[in-house]
Order: sequence, then C-alpha cells, then structure tokens
Amino acid sequence: MATPANAASTRTGWSSTTAAGTSPVATTPADPLRTFRLDRIGAIRATDAAFEVPAGFDPSGHVLASLASVPYAHDVSVLLHTSLAQARRRIPPSVGTLTEVADGVRLTTRAEHLDAAAQMLAVLGWPFTIERPAELRAEVRALAARLLTHADAGE
Repeated sequence: MATPANAASTRTGWSSTTAAGTSPVATTPADPLRTFRLDRIGAIRATDAAFEVPAGFDPSGHVLASLASVPYAHDVSVLLHTSLAQARRRIPPSVGTLTEVADGVRLTTRAEHLDAAAQMLAVLGWPFTIERPAELRAEVRALAARLLTHADAGE
C-alpha cells in the first residue's frame, strides 16, 4: 500500500503494526509516502487521523517505481538499441527505469546477481551497450560461452 492510510498517525509520524509488532515509520514533509507490504501487516485499527492524497498521485506507479529501486547489490545501466515504445512493451516499470536518449533507450535497474541481468539482456534480443557495472560484461561473455557449449552439445 503506497499511502499512510493503513498506518496509525502519531504526533511524531506514523506507526505500523506488523507481525513483528508496532514500529514507528519515519516520514518527513519531503518524503511523506511509504510503501507497506500488505502481507506483513499484522493488524489494523481505525483512527480519526486523516491525510491528503497528493495531487496526481498514482499508487500503482509509486509501487512499481519502488520495486525498480530496491537496493540490490548492483546498480546497472545499459543502453538498449531500440525505441522507447518497443522497450516499454517488453520491460515492465517494476524492472527498471527507461529513458529515451540519442542512441536508443537507457535502462537503469538494480540487480542482486549480475548473471540474471545478463540473461535478461539476452532474452530481450536487442543490441545493447553496457554502461555499468563493468563486471556485467564478463557475465554476458560467460552466458554466451554457456549457450555456445549447449548449442554444440550433441553434434
């Protein structure tokens, strides 16, 4: 849930009740939104607290953008040599951010394991240029070698 509606208001901020107990959720005027996993909320209680939904707020967009920015181990940036429209058809917002640039589309994402990022790039099928991290190049080469080994098996 991307709004504080499922949390209780206090004078110092919001608190949420989860299976682990009640815990404060720090908010500031600059960052008033928090995303809570509904399966982790252990109990709710009605209060008289109210809040204003920010103008133009898109809860689904907020959750998808939050998922794309989970702090995994590797910050990945790849230039995809395709159009923004094609990239949007194949890459959901939960995977990363797509930005149209002069030479194609920049995909910025996070990855816990670079071999998974290499596999995603292979599945997309478009030419690409790895911007960061440099270690992703070695993972793409290793994937290519494994694919060649499997393709040649049985000949």
